[in-house]
Amino acid sequence: MWWILNNIVEWKINNKFIKTKKMFLNMDLDPSKITARELIIRTLCEKDYSIKDIKIIFKNEYNKAISYQAVYKILEQLKEKSLVIKTDKIFCINSIWAENMHEFFSNTHSRCFTDKTLQNVDKEILTLTFNSIYELDKYNIKIHNYFYTKINSKDIICLHYKHHWWHLLYPQKDFEIKESNSKFYCVCSRDSSLDRLGSEFKRKVGMNVVYSSKFNDTVKIYGDFVITVFKNNKINRLLDDFFDNVKNLEELDIKEFIKILKMRNKILVVIEKNREKAELIRRNTLELFNQQVMEEVIR
Repeated sequence: MWWILNNIVEWKINNKFIKTKKMFLNMDLDPSKITARELIIRTLCEKDYSIKDIKIIFKNEYNKAISYQAVYKILEQLKEKSLVIKTDKIFCINSIWAENMHEFFSNTHSRCFTDKTLQNVDKEILTLTFNSIYELDKYNIKIHNYFYTKINSKDIICLHYKHHWWHLLYPQKDFEIKESNSKFYCVCSRDSSLDRLGSEFKRKVGMNVVYSSKFNDTVKIYGDFVITVFKNNKINRLLDDFFDNVKNLEELDIKEFIKILKMRNKILVVIEKNREKAELIRRNTLELFNQQVMEEVIR
């Protein structure tokens, strides 16, 4: 069941602040428990409809009688508050409002994420599902803070990824120069100009970074825990194209990049406790750095 704030909520739509009073999105499976207004919103969340279509859906799917005038009145109220848009005779949900709702619930879900979510990870493989990279990024901080406490002082942390972007988008305070940064061994599998800048930045704050195309997966190693991220091919191609096309920071279009990060796509994060796998990945990672040292000595 979903509920939006019971008090006045202010959204910025079309460069204007729209105040919405007591707007509920009740996702109860029993239609008898929710109002006609809420049912209309739920119906339009699934597909765009005319007033006549909505009347038929009320009768056939919800077993409720509603007049043409009642549907019209509710839709006009929703349109006035910029929750729906009318094109000819068809009504649809305002995509800007929908995006605001998605961000609201995403932030709420993130705040509700606690250590309890991970309490069984010692015993079983845990799979987390995210709707965008942007959403995953917010969870990554919590995931890191949780597993960082699980490792001992001598353990190193291995990070494998295709691209750097945290230093571009997130607070500078998270990248202070500190001794503990030397525990991080980062492997970037892409060699774009923007990725090289990212690698240089991480080195300046004390992290160990190497480029290698041998590893293409997004993987993190914390002690015996292996965290693997699975993204679909489409979002991977969009990221690759974006990074390949940016030759310097002056060409960086942050708004366009954030749009890619917020694009809805299913992302899976699999967390497992597997000492042998973690040790193998850790050993292979360190071999890359040893190889880099040897190459520098030869040069």
